[in-house]
Amino acid sequence: MTGEYQHTIDIKGRIAVPSDLRGELGDKFHVSYGHGGCLVMHTTDAWSALQDKLKAMPPVESREFTRRFFSGAQCCDVDKQGRILLNANLRQHAGLRKDIMIIGANDRGEIWDLEAWRAFHAKSVDKMSMDDMMDVLGV
Repeated sequence: MTGEYQHTIDIKGRIAVPSDLRGELGDKFHVSYGHGGCLVMHTTDAWSALQDKLKAMPPVESREFTRRFFSGAQCCDVDKQGRILLNANLRQHAGLRKDIMIIGANDRGEIWDLEAWRAFHAKSVDKMSMDDMMDVLGV
């Protein structure tokens, strides 16, 4: 998944999922907590793979994470207008206000509060490290 898509969240907590990402995510996908205060959109297959990884771990290692992560996640159905409804806990976790940024991040989509995305992007973009990574990847 690729791209940046600036959108808004409506008063009911609905967001329009960009059609490019919707094509890859499908009409039903999972949203959960992500790194850095964002939310992550997982395809059904990726969600199942994550569940399998956690089931393979000893409960003593995964129990607390499993409780927090899965209790905060939700399965989303895309409506006829291409929107999903995000529950209040997810919106609060990511600090989502009105303006948001939805990004493609390789194998997942991410939902950011617009100002949080701008702050993250401003501090994380370092020309030298980007150049170094591009050299490693041969881009």
